[in-house]
Amino acid sequence: MAFKDDFANCMKPYLIPDGVITNAMDLAARLKPITTAFRAAGGAEGLQLRALLATAALGIDAAALAAAGGEVAGVLATAYIAMYAACAVSAAGVSIWDAIAACNDADVAQAFTIAANNAGVNPVVVANND
Repeated sequence: MAFKDDFANCMKPYLIPDGVITNAMDLAARLKPITTAFRAAGGAEGLQLRALLATAALGIDAAALAAAGGEVAGVLATAYIAMYAACAVSAAGVSIWDAIAACNDADVAQAFTIAANNAGVNPVVVANND
């Protein structure tokens, strides 16, 4: 199966973002606004709910999040990114390391790296026969 099919199957029980995600790099680009808003709001300590919701990436009822408060939103954002990273690793396999190398967001790259390590997906090492 293709990445997009494997990813969609992994995400079936969860929130699937709008639009088609065809590879791990597309997913990294979709997660970047979340991590950017998360950092801009001070991370988990001082997360401003409106900064997170401004990304419109969570697909979760804004009123419910507002009632829960900013700290819960921070935990939710962290869980959301980890969940997407785990499904990206599941769908991409060893090629996730290409997406990690090309990723220009340190938090997304870290989430992918942690998910790959947790899944036991190791980077391919090319032997140097010099």
